[in-house]
Amino acid sequence: MSTTAWASRPKRVGELCIHAAFCIGRTRPIAEMLADTGDSDVRSSVMGRIDHCPSGSYSYALQRGGDSIEPDLPQAISVLEEENGLASALWMTGGVPVLRADGLPLQTRNRMTLCRCGHSGNKPLCDGTHRKIDFREEMQSRGGEQTHREERRTS
Repeated sequence: MSTTAWASRPKRVGELCIHAAFCIGRTRPIAEMLADTGDSDVRSSVMGRIDHCPSGSYSYALQRGGDSIEPDLPQAISVLEEENGLASALWMTGGVPVLRADGLPLQTRNRMTLCRCGHSGNKPLCDGTHRKIDFREEMQSRGGEQTHREERRTS
C-alpha cells in the first residue's frame, strides 16, 4: 500500500453534472474517499469512477498543475437511457463541437451530456431534471418504419 497521496486533488465542475451517481458509488462517495487516497486501491477506485462519469464533471491530474487525465473516447454522439426505460441525455464524446442556440460555441470537452427533455435548468447541458419529470422515449411503428416519440409523464 502506498502512503503517498495525490499531489493534486480531483476537481469538480458542478454545472457539468448530470447526477448519474458514478461519483457516489455503492459504498462511499468520492468526496468521502479523498482523505484516503494515500491508499493506492482507494485512489484507483476514485480514478475509475471519474473516468466512467458521462458528464466529465470530475477531473484529476497526477501532478499539481498538470493536465487533467481523460479517458480516450472516440468522437461520438450517443443517446443515453437509464433504468426502467427512463430517457436521459445526449452523450457527446471525443471533443465534438457544440453550438448553443444563440450560435456561440460551448467549450469543447472530451465528454459532456446535453439535455433532451427540454427542462434542464442548465441548458444546453443536462442537469438530471429528466428524472424528476419521468421523461421517456418510446418506439412506435408507423407504416413499417420505426420512429421515436419522446414524452413527459406527469402522473
